[in-house]
Amino acid sequence: MKLKTLVAVVLFILCGANVAQAQKACTQMWCQEGTTVNLKSDTWPPGNYEFVITADDRTVTCKSSLPFKACEGNTTCNGEGVLIGESGCALPPEAHSFHAIMLPAIPENNKIVVTHESGKTFSYQTPIEKSCFFPNGKGCDPKPCCSAVQDLTLDWKE
Repeated sequence: MKLKTLVAVVLFILCGANVAQAQKACTQMWCQEGTTVNLKSDTWPPGNYEFVITADDRTVTCKSSLPFKACEGNTTCNGEGVLIGESGCALPPEAHSFHAIMLPAIPENNKIVVTHESGKTFSYQTPIEKSCFFPNGKGCDPKPCCSAVQDLTLDWKE
């Protein structure tokens, strides 16, 4: 009788383990898709700036100036799909800067040219390496979440 009880308990545990393994718990997280180019510079002199971003075969030009006039809407672009990150608007004017260029998609190649009104420029061109993963686990997401992050240190040229 004890053997039958022991066998029944073991079978119950094993069957329960198989059911637990068959059911997959999935969360509903997602990630920030697209491209982020972090901009680092020792200095962002006051004045007018032009950002020309070419992502594959599409070019968008954005214009802004430092110091910022307000804490939003200081940059205008001639097309959609590019966001220039502004930083420090609540700080003294010398702390205002541009911290990133963000694109909603991940192009194969991108070229960035930043020009200050003084004529100083920074130019960068490279293929983009994307990283894809499943934030909720493999088998939980309908597609991988893909993003690309690049860190650029601006070396201003005359």
